[in-house]
Amino acid sequence: MTLFSSHPSLFMLLLAACSSPASPTKVQASGCAAGDLEACTNDGVEAVDQGDILRATQLFEAACRGGAAKACSNRALLDSEGIGPAPDPSQARYWFALACESNDGMGCQSLGVLTLNGEGGEADPRRARGLFEKACGLEDGLGCSSLGLSFLQSQGGPGDPTAARVAFEKACRLEDPTGCAHLGRVYADGLGGPPKPAEAFRLISESCRQNSEEGCAYLGLLYAKGIGVDKDMDQARPLLEQGCATGLVAACSALEPANGD
Repeated sequence: MTLFSSHPSLFMLLLAACSSPASPTKVQASGCAAGDLEACTNDGVEAVDQGDILRATQLFEAACRGGAAKACSNRALLDSEGIGPAPDPSQARYWFALACESNDGMGCQSLGVLTLNGEGGEADPRRARGLFEKACGLEDGLGCSSLGLSFLQSQGGPGDPTAARVAFEKACRLEDPTGCAHLGRVYADGLGGPPKPAEAFRLISESCRQNSEEGCAYLGLLYAKGIGVDKDMDQARPLLEQGCATGLVAACSALEPANGD
């Protein structure tokens, strides 16, 4: 399975701006017109929700240039997701880079994804790993998940299952469902430490309940192999089919004997 090829939901990330304590706050009394950068960012979120992408773009750019890191990430998402105009990954890189320079973890994580996949510029797995490390250090759960995968898949440097396990543990502590799914995977396989099949089943089941595609696919594998739970191909098959449809090779492989039953 390749590292993330798409970003989390645009609106989920945009809404985070409304309560982010990391965003620069009041330049003057209150309100965007008075120079409140957080208010400008939140007004941009509302403009996106209302379909006024031009106004959202202007608000995010103004707040970003004023020093609001979250606004830079939100501006980048308009380009990376193609909200309004067509997707423009090179512009997305520019705005995510500004966000990352201002220590926005999501900006570093998203820039790392573009850098890893060669979107909007040359692919550079080593630099991507560094960006994921910074994102994880800034307490971005998805950044920790991406860092763990880079260690697990030897992308941007040597493989290190132990470091992957540590990164996934932090991602899960930060309540990233994908990170918990990957942590369950390394627990199930005993990568970077002793196997923990019961804990693997608990983590992966919970991540699937939180709509993690990886979690549901891994849950199918646990049922198919009887890891942490009794083997049950009736439970496994639909989960494996879903995982195979999303490109998880292990799920497709596990389906072959299952379909021969």
